[in-house]
Amino acid sequence: MGNNYPAQFQSNKKHNQGIGNISGDEHDIHENKSMVSDSSFIDMLHQLENQELPQWLQDVIKEKQNADSKNENEDD
Repeated sequence: MGNNYPAQFQSNKKHNQGIGNISGDEHDIHENKSMVSDSSFIDMLHQLENQELPQWLQDVIKEKQNADSKNENEDD
């Protein structure tokens, strides 16, 4: 019961948008598909700008770097 006041509250909003146009006479689009590929994972890193990354996140980054390195070596 009572009033609640959030402390150190932070709110973020993100908007992704693809823009394009069609010009000319009598043009029409059918069965159009579009995709935005944007990992929110990167946005999370931005929010932790002045803080040390949690250990689990450091482990994920290290695994990704190891996998990328292994793939590069296999391609050679």
